[in-house]
Amino acid sequence: MEQFCWNGVTGTTATFNDTGASDMGLGWSLDDEVQSGDADSVQTQRCFVALPLPHGIRKTLAELHRVFDPSWTMPIRWVDESRIHVTLAFLGDVPRAWIPKISDGLSQACAQTPPMSLSVGALGAFPSTHRPRVIWGGLEGEVDVLAHLQRDIARELRTMEVPFDDRHFAPHLTLGRLRHDAPRNLVGQVAERLARPVDVPDLRFVADHVEFVASHLGEAPPRY
Repeated sequence: MEQFCWNGVTGTTATFNDTGASDMGLGWSLDDEVQSGDADSVQTQRCFVALPLPHGIRKTLAELHRVFDPSWTMPIRWVDESRIHVTLAFLGDVPRAWIPKISDGLSQACAQTPPMSLSVGALGAFPSTHRPRVIWGGLEGEVDVLAHLQRDIARELRTMEVPFDDRHFAPHLTLGRLRHDAPRNLVGQVAERLARPVDVPDLRFVADHVEFVASHLGEAPPRY
């Protein structure tokens, strides 16, 4: 994955500061296949808005599988360390010509957001711990500030008439996904494990920026 900046042209990294103003730097992540791909991939880009985590936090979260499933027998595909984040808005395939407009909208949405103190909470699952398909880590701390930021971002996207997944925002960190072909008895083992406390380290961090991220699904796992 190649990372580079296009000032005022592509993606956005919005940095908050103590005064409430945002220092906007524009950072966009693309890979060589997208840049040199077919006409459709050149004209559109699959992307989302994310709250990134510090490297140390992501590294520790990526190692939780050793506690959750030390024998590696559960049918779970664990998320790579580099891809752990909080999704604030998933846009899907976006025309590249819209990128400057979306960048400006994200700048407006983040303008009054202060840095927020967050921490990783207990583990859970979607749709439920009894029928797990996605394993996630919860967030604690100033989640009200995070929710307010997400509402501001959603409002700006609606104002710009940019389609996005507008379901209820439940802040979380996706850590693993159960395999689609997982036998029922192994899914039951995951549910039983979730019913017992998992020793999650005390992981605290200050979030001070969001990122506008491009993803490429040409291979598994997807690359950002």
